[in-house]
This record gives sequence, C-alpha cells and structure tokens, in this order.
Amino acid sequence: MPKKIIYFLITFFSLGVVLLFLFYRSFNPDLVLFANDGPLPLNLHPSLEGKAGLTGVWFDFYWLGLNGGTFNLGPYEIFRALTGAMFAANWAVPFVLFLLGLSAAVWGWKMRLGKGLVIIMAFAAMLNSTYFSHACWGLPGPALLAAYLLLAIGFVTSRLNALSLVFSGLCLGLAVAFVPDIGAFYSLYFAVYVVFLSLLEKGKISKRLGLGIFRVGIIAVIAIFASWRTLDVMVNTQIKGIVGMAQDATTKAQNGILPRNGVCRRWKRFVCWCLDFLVIGWIHPKEEIIGVKSVALRVMSSINRALLVIPGG
Repeated sequence: MPKKIIYFLITFFSLGVVLLFLFYRSFNPDLVLFANDGPLPLNLHPSLEGKAGLTGVWFDFYWLGLNGGTFNLGPYEIFRALTGAMFAANWAVPFVLFLLGLSAAVWGWKMRLGKGLVIIMAFAAMLNSTYFSHACWGLPGPALLAAYLLLAIGFVTSRLNALSLVFSGLCLGLAVAFVPDIGAFYSLYFAVYVVFLSLLEKGKISKRLGLGIFRVGIIAVIAIFASWRTLDVMVNTQIKGIVGMAQDATTKAQNGILPRNGVCRRWKRFVCWCLDFLVIGWIHPKEEIIGVKSVALRVMSSINRALLVIPGG
C-alpha cells in the first residue's frame, strides 16, 4: 500500500476517533446537541426535513411565511438531506469539524509538508478554539468556511493551472453560499493571494499582474455560478422591496446622502463600527499594557464623532 494512502488513513481514523470521544453523548437518543442558531424544532419543519430543502424552504411559522431559499449542494447540506434533522442535530457539527481537519491535511499535502506535521496541522485546525467553540454553539459555518478556504488555497498553491482555478472557484462559491458575510471577506483575501502568486512568476510585472487579475476573474465567475442560488435569494429577500435599500432619490435623501461629497450617514456609522472592532481586536492581546486600551478607545471615540458630523444634518 502506498505511503500516501497509509498516512491518509491514519489521519482519517485518528480525527474520527477523537471526535467520537468528544461527542460520545451524541449516541444517546434522548439528548440533542445545543444549537443556538439552528434549534431542533426549527430543523424539524417539513420544508427542512430530508431532501425537501433542496427544492425550496418556506417557513410558515408566522402569517403567510418567509422565503428561506434552498439548500446548496455542499457536503453539509447533502449530509443533512441524507441523514435527516434528528441525526444531523447531533452529528452535523462533528462532521463539519472532521471536514475541517481533513481540509487542513489536504492543504498540508499540497504544500508538500512533512507527514507528521500534516497530521498535527489537521488536529490543530479541527480543535482550533475559535471554530470548535462556534460549531458547538450551533454555528458550524465558520469551520466549514475555513475548510473550503484551505482547499482553495491548496489547489492554487500546488499548481496554478486551469483545473486548480476551477476547483478553487467552486470551493469559494460553496463558502459564500454557506456563510455569505464572512465568505465575501475571505474571498477578497484569497483574490489578493492569487495575484501575489502570479507576481512571483517570471516575466514583465505588467504581464504578471494582468495574468493574476485574469485568474481572479475566472475564479470569481465560477464562484458566482456555484453560489448563485444563495445570492439570488439574498437579493430578492434582503435587497429588493426592503425599506432603506432602494437607490431612488427619496431613499437616498432619507439615508443622509450629502450633496457635496456623496457620503451616506448610514455607511459612516458602519465604518465607525468597523474601526472600533479593528482597533479593539488589535489591542486585545496587549491589554496588560496599562492605558493602551483606554487611550485607543478614546481616540476611536473622537474619530467616530468626527465621522458622524454631517453638515446640515
């Protein structure tokens, strides 16, 4: 038996054994794993049970109902459709963490790292406190998103050809379809990485830069194709017909668009919040330094007040 297959089996079974040990109580049919964003009564809805979610989800809990989109053809959705809501309630989270560990191992193999290091990386990714805690809270999305991203990076790093662009585009599309908000941000980082890899090749800088942008375009087209069902639902349920999201003159005036510089009051507030989170996240490891956090927060408060000053508002 080839060594690659042996190391794959070792990684496969070792990850599985650890997860079975950690989630052994899922074998108890009288218990259900906690899920803050996807409680069991919600998942038992007829439109979500089994394969019904692949054709369309309609939540009729209140009044006429709410369009819930459709399941995507990703591993999580297929697992849930094949096993049912009761089984997935206890085993979907371990399944997603298992995929994260395997994806980290595939990334390590694509990077041609040592076999022992690859196994350690698989466990480090699977048991990462951020993804593990989020998944156990009932949010397996970030863990699955990280798994997709690791696969996409592995494909383009090992060999930057047409096939790798297709596979990486599919991974990004599934990531955006499952976690649209974080997936969109991660996609930008991945695009920069692809351009960076193109700049490392030989040739004129303009040619390499153009090739990198062209590759990003191909990946983007494939990603949009893979996530089109989710994007279509989001546009039709969260943009069209939503108060404050129209682009007509009346809505723009209500949102505080300035005739002088075109800055919107609503987007100013969003920028302020982003700056707050950015600085607080940066100084968090340095909280032991006396005064750093308080000074930074005072600076951010001053910036926020300056950004929110709207002439004539």
